[in-house]
Amino acid sequence: TIIGVFLLAFLPRADTAPKTAGISDMSYLEDKKGTMEKQKILQCIGSFMPVQSSTLFRGLSPSAFWIRFRIPTPSKPGDKLFLQIRNTGLEDIRVFFPGHDMIQAGTKMPGKTLQFKSTDWNIALPADLDSESYVYVRVKSDSTILIPLGVVDINGLLEGTFGESCAIAFFFGALLAMLIMSVFASIVIWNTNFFIYDSFLFFMIVYLLQLQGVQNLVPISGQISHSLSWIGLGYSPVDDPSAVTVIRFN
Repeated sequence: TIIGVFLLAFLPRADTAPKTAGISDMSYLEDKKGTMEKQKILQCIGSFMPVQSSTLFRGLSPSAFWIRFRIPTPSKPGDKLFLQIRNTGLEDIRVFFPGHDMIQAGTKMPGKTLQFKSTDWNIALPADLDSESYVYVRVKSDSTILIPLGVVDINGLLEGTFGESCAIAFFFGALLAMLIMSVFASIVIWNTNFFIYDSFLFFMIVYLLQLQGVQNLVPISGQISHSLSWIGLGYSPVDDPSAVTVIRFN
């Protein structure tokens, strides 16, 4: 697991990944102090570095990253389109459409406030968005800086959300069944150590829900969900580890 996490964070990735439909002229600027505002960023246009794909990957970094790109005119004018960021772990996302107020997303938000609720971040594009104007996205996160951008219409969004929902329901349904059976066994046997396992299993499910972005569907802060899961996983009411009871079934 440790090796897998290390590779996910630090393994180099090519900048020639397939382009996602709807994103063009993408470039980025690294704000190492994380203090620059949009007005300052607009004075640093010449410092933006081009990105050959619609995904920005920079591993683990304390910096804030500004992404600049255009969204071409849709083939079917009038369609409801969404800017999609397919990384549920990003903490602080700020989107700037020209002529509109800043839109915030990410796990540090107090709850899912976007128009379309799903496990990814989907921001509705304004109807008056000009294909020649640039959109700016600022991302700062303690998790891996992996920012895949794309544009989807409402039909594609619904289809993707349905598929994800089915997979999540199957996976977490199996975990919930395990928890129910474990609680039932704990009540029958009535042993403290079994209840400790139940607690661990419950908070593991909470952590996985947080990891998959399912907590974005409910009005709870991502920070609170993350803290609860880690506190619960690390909590154990047993003062003496040697007091563990071993039960043999003959």
